[in-house]
Amino acid sequence: MDCRLFLKFRAMIIRQFINRIFLLLLILLSLSCSHSGTADEAATSDNKAEVVVKKRADGTISSVNQVVEGNLVHGIRASYYEDGKTLYSKQSYKYGIKHGPAIWYYMSGNVFKQTNFEDGKRQGLTKVYYKNGNLLAEFESDKGVVLPGLKEYTVEGELITSYPGIEFREIDHLASSQRIDLEISCTKKRSGVNFYVLKDENEVRDRVYLITEQDKALMQFYVRPGQLLNRKVHILAEVPTELGNVLSRTYSYQLSAAN
Repeated sequence: MDCRLFLKFRAMIIRQFINRIFLLLLILLSLSCSHSGTADEAATSDNKAEVVVKKRADGTISSVNQVVEGNLVHGIRASYYEDGKTLYSKQSYKYGIKHGPAIWYYMSGNVFKQTNFEDGKRQGLTKVYYKNGNLLAEFESDKGVVLPGLKEYTVEGELITSYPGIEFREIDHLASSQRIDLEISCTKKRSGVNFYVLKDENEVRDRVYLITEQDKALMQFYVRPGQLLNRKVHILAEVPTELGNVLSRTYSYQLSAAN
């Protein structure tokens, strides 16, 4: 047998063994947590937990996790592929809310994506991987908001640098409506583009969503007769990439008009 094939086969066997041990530990934990203590203690304690094993119609295991009073998921939830044995994901919960590390896997056992949550919102670094284990993408989030700085790589490991840009177009309605419209669009048609107005160029979290239709957004500025409009507009664009991630970038546009 080829040495590389043997090593891959051995790694797969080890991962399956670890997954089964993990499942067994959760079930044993449920037996140790259930029916312990007095009836009064069980009724008053918020820390009593039991393990819930969910199964599909065919009997295969779909997920295993601990729950506390109120049927809230608390601890690690392990989800499985349709075979009921291969681990699909491990996500941490705190009283029903995602909180802590989360990892998703390919059927092979290789990591697909790993990230972190705080109070139900993605926080910190997220990494995405190809099936061969090479890094596909990495980006930062702050309270659920994807920050600028996405890095994507080809399957061979080369950094991707070519992305669509953003276009600004002024539409003059001064004669009829005493108004200048600023149209914002992506240079390449992409479904799911979002635009936001930033209070300041670097205040990514302080943003206001612009209604976007057909990948275009519109800002309106009224200019009264004799008035001079001189304003710098800061925009955050979220553009879906071909690899399924979100490219977040800030842009500025100097708008000047006189009526």
